[in-house]
Amino acid sequence: MAPLLTCVLLVKTGLQGWEKVLTKIFQGIEGLTMNMEEVPYWMLQNLQCEVGFSLTYVGGEVDPLIFIKKLYKARDFTMLYRMDYGYEENPDETRKPNNQFMRCIFTLDTLEEGWDKRMIGALKPVQGVSFTIDQIAQMVYLCGNIEFGILMKTVGKTGIHLLAMEYGVECKDPNLKPPAKTLEAPPPPPPPASESKAAQPTKDTVPPTRPEDVTCILLVKTGQGWEKVLTKIFQGIEGLTISIKQAPYWMLRNLQCEDDFSFTYLRGEVDPLIFIKRLYKARDFTMLFRLVYGYEEPPEETNNQFMRYCEFMLDTLEEGWDKRMIGVLKPLQGVSFIIDAETQTVSLKGNIEFGVLMKTLGKTGIRPLNMDYGVDPNLKPPAKTLEAPPPPPPPPASE
Repeated sequence: MAPLLTCVLLVKTGLQGWEKVLTKIFQGIEGLTMNMEEVPYWMLQNLQCEVGFSLTYVGGEVDPLIFIKKLYKARDFTMLYRMDYGYEENPDETRKPNNQFMRCIFTLDTLEEGWDKRMIGALKPVQGVSFTIDQIAQMVYLCGNIEFGILMKTVGKTGIHLLAMEYGVECKDPNLKPPAKTLEAPPPPPPPASESKAAQPTKDTVPPTRPEDVTCILLVKTGQGWEKVLTKIFQGIEGLTISIKQAPYWMLRNLQCEDDFSFTYLRGEVDPLIFIKRLYKARDFTMLFRLVYGYEEPPEETNNQFMRYCEFMLDTLEEGWDKRMIGVLKPLQGVSFIIDAETQTVSLKGNIEFGVLMKTLGKTGIRPLNMDYGVDPNLKPPAKTLEAPPPPPPPPASE
């Protein structure tokens, strides 16, 4: 059974020939259902038009690409209010989500010239697609299966402005759900920019990590060509999952930059050395916020050459930071590490012969802030307190 398409239209019934136009639009819809009623008063106020309107509900089975083309051709007689397609509870094999499942939100104004081409361009490469076009919010909610490289190419080709995206993930962000299928008065306009900025004093929380994978948080400059850069960075990552959201205001304020940024969460299995090289090459488009690798449970076997903890300074905005980091990681066996760009620190652990460790530190110019070497990984170091030494023993008793 094909997915159901439902649509809410404003039809200009005051124009001559509107019924012929509807006949062409609805032609070929299997199991067509239609309902027309008077337009609510609040909607008429927003329309500010002297022509008579009817609110038309449509449902049936039809190819959404063909239906969108017909709607655009009939734009002199109709205005799209909302369209829903898919969202089956039990999709068949060709529409079931897989490890290339994607959900996203992007802006779309159906009153603009050529909106149909942008929408069709976004839908064509997605398998098992489900979507919602919400003209009141001027947004599209879309989900389906698509290879990541094709997704990025589609975003660049159509010029879509992504507001949020999740790729290859099973969790459900409530902000990525389409709105409820109700016809209500539109919400009040958003507050002025000054107020909305003041209302965001707290930072976004970092999502929980999966220790066995690389997890990474990037700030991506979503200017021209950014989608090609991301495709190169993420190429070859097994089990790739991505979440893209708008960068929080406090972060944009700290950056003092006029570019558009997106906050990108990444997770997957990849050689960290290769990944760091790719990040550095893409530094004109990306800024590293945090990178985590390893910390498996249970951890790999350790030996008497285990460096349980090492912390050193690293500024990922400096020239050549990638070479310093790779130089430290290469000789370590069973390495786990965290790069925290906000505090400009790296913490790592792993097995390494002491002489090789010292040679590595000298070669890379790294000066450890803290380090524990050759200790039991389960042994906690004593509290680092500065106390007075114990009193000396009493002198021996004289005879």
